[in-house]
This record gives sequence, structure tokens and C-alpha cells, in this order.
Amino acid sequence: MINFKIYFKYVKLKAPPKFRIEKHRVEYREDPLTGDICRINLERAKRPHSYTSDEDVEEIESDENCAFCKKNVLEKTPRFERVMSNKEHIEYNDYLMFPNLYPFAQVHAIGVLSQKHFLPYSKITQREWENAIYTSVMFLKAQAKYSANFLYPSINFNYMMPAGASLVHPHIQIVADETPSNYTKRIIEKAREFHEKNEVNYFKELMLQDKQRGIYQTNDLWFKSKFAPSADRELLGVMLNKSSFYDMDDTDIMALSEGLVKILSAYEKTGVSSLNMSIISAPMCSDEEKNREFDFFNIIIRIIARPKLTENYTADRAFMEVLQDTPVISTMPEDLTEMMRENL
Repeated sequence: MINFKIYFKYVKLKAPPKFRIEKHRVEYREDPLTGDICRINLERAKRPHSYTSDEDVEEIESDENCAFCKKNVLEKTPRFERVMSNKEHIEYNDYLMFPNLYPFAQVHAIGVLSQKHFLPYSKITQREWENAIYTSVMFLKAQAKYSANFLYPSINFNYMMPAGASLVHPHIQIVADETPSNYTKRIIEKAREFHEKNEVNYFKELMLQDKQRGIYQTNDLWFKSKFAPSADRELLGVMLNKSSFYDMDDTDIMALSEGLVKILSAYEKTGVSSLNMSIISAPMCSDEEKNREFDFFNIIIRIIARPKLTENYTADRAFMEVLQDTPVISTMPEDLTEMMRENL
């Protein structure tokens, strides 16, 4: 009567220091009542962490052991087993991408935004965002090209430890999976229902009807504060003419990067020192016609504020939990059961 659904997916990568191929298991569990999905990778409990406070800027800037700094990155980060012309790392100008050592999706990569170890998010330049978004979009398109099934992609940013970042060095996470996050599944379904009922695109109609909360607008991009935010200081951005990363070209990437620089600069001036961001696309696959099935949707950008930096604190909720409503777990429920029983 009650179905306890579990399934597994596997991710291969070359792990440091010997760069032998490792196979990481990601477990997916579906809530028997709601259908919501959580993801489990026990290895994530082993992630290294930076700890800092506002007073530790000098120490932050002199970190000698950061795996993402230029002198360490090629030896301390994993390498792709097989992707994009068999490159083990993907480089574009100063941007570098490699697999996440602790994945929770079929496709899960890290992109280092800047060669500077410590950088306020408002100081990430338009060029750095363009490099990152261009390379990430090309990477995700390549993954979709060889996928018969839809992949649900997103580009994500945890800035500082209160936002769940494990390392200070600014970086993004590129994620794609045949199983959508709970939020992505829900918002696509709701956008489809709105379109079928009203015969208009929800996001474009929202722009017309919610001018009161509009912040920034060009022909390609619109930002607003959310009418009913799910977190503090939540902003919603919409790529007005694009449904998925599959559709994006250089002009779109430039427009998005320019908009992000302006929005993030203003955001910091409001007193926000830590944040989460997700850029969420409609699903993509190798069939171009199927990709057109989601023209009712638009690429969206969600940004929320997180608490101020506090010494020796890293939040356990990052973009996947707070922006995509999908818990990433590092303790098996059955192990917790045993521990609790032993200690009763």
C-alpha cells in the first residue's frame, strides 16, 4: 500500500591524488506520500571546509591550501573521466571546470569563477561571469546532445559559508539530472498549467502585471523582488526570450552577465554578505523538437540572502535545499535508526 521507492545513479570521475577512476553512488529516495525526492551521498560528509568571519579577511586572502587556487587546482581537484574532446579539465580564458568530488547528480561539475582566492561577490566582473556562463552552457549542451532522456540543468552559486559553501574561493556548481529537483518539477508543472488555462506565458504576463516590484529590465532580462518570497530578500530574474540553456547564444550570455553584475552590486549595497543563486533552465535532450515542448517556460534566476558570516560556521543548507527544495543527505536513515536505538 505504501511504496518506499529507492533508485541509484552512478557518477565516474578521476579522484586526486592518484587520479584513478572512482565510481560514486547517488541514492534517490521518494517520499511515499508527497512524492518529493531527496538525494543521498555519504561521501559528502568528508568535504573539506573553510571557516571564517568578517574579521579574518587577511587570513582568508593568504590561504595556502585552497584546492581551487591556481597553484593547487590541477593536482588537488578531480578530473573528468570522459567529456568534451576527452579533456580532463575544461578551460576557457581564466575559467576552469572539473567534476565535483562529492556529486549529488548525474552531471555535477565545479567552475572556479576567479583566480583570486577571496573576492566579494559584487567584484566578480562581467567578463568572469561571461566566461563561466558560456562554458557552463556549452558543457550542459554537450551533455544534452548525448542524452535521449531529458536532463534538468541549473547553474548555481553558494557564496560563503552561511550559504553552504564549503570553500571561500568563489565557485559555481553546474548540475544536470534526469530527475528534476522538487522545485524545478513543481514550477514547470505550474507554468504549463497556467499556459494551458490562459494561453499566455506566465513569466511574460508576470512582467506586465507586477511593475510595482520591478528592479531591472532590458529586452532580454528582467529582475524583480518576489511578491511572496520563500526566503529573505528573494529576487526573481527572467530571461524573457529563452526557455532553456539550449536556446542561449553569445548575446544572451552577455545580457545575463551584465545584468548579474548590476544586480549583485546593488544587492551587496543593501547589506547582504552571503547569498545563494540558481539559474534554472527548462529540460534539454538530444531531440531538438522535444526541446520545443517547453516554450511555455523561461530561464529563471533565483537569488536569496543568507545570514552574515560567523566564525566556525557553515550552513548545512545550500542552493539545492533552499532554492530547489531538494535535500542532499549525508547520513543514511537506517544508520540513524541504529544510532538512536543504541542510545535510548
